[in-house]
Amino acid sequence: MKPKTISEYLESFPPEQKAKLFELHELIRSTVPDTDEMLKWNAPATLHKDGMILFVFSGHKQHMNLVFTPRTKAAFEDKLRNYDTGKGSVKLLYDKPLPTNLIKEMILYRANEYSENKVNWK
Repeated sequence: MKPKTISEYLESFPPEQKAKLFELHELIRSTVPDTDEMLKWNAPATLHKDGMILFVFSGHKQHMNLVFTPRTKAAFEDKLRNYDTGKGSVKLLYDKPLPTNLIKEMILYRANEYSENKVNWK
């Protein structure tokens, strides 16, 4: 059965993965507390108060993905050299510490990218 809430989504993972996903979720909530969240494409998404998606994260068997706009990811290209990345995604391994400072920087960059420049989710 597909989860209907973010809590259900996070609770659906095995204990070690679940702990890391909750850690990431808490980091997101504490960095941008004035945002909304909901499941989009069966994954937790953080939204601006007007409904625009800011970023999405998802859990997988061996890693988590944190997905921003390509423009946000490109702004951090130098700091992401040691990570597997995609068009806008950053792969975070469960067995590695979360790069909290980098994640916070990227979250705040993306929030500002939308608030100041109205860069949409693409």
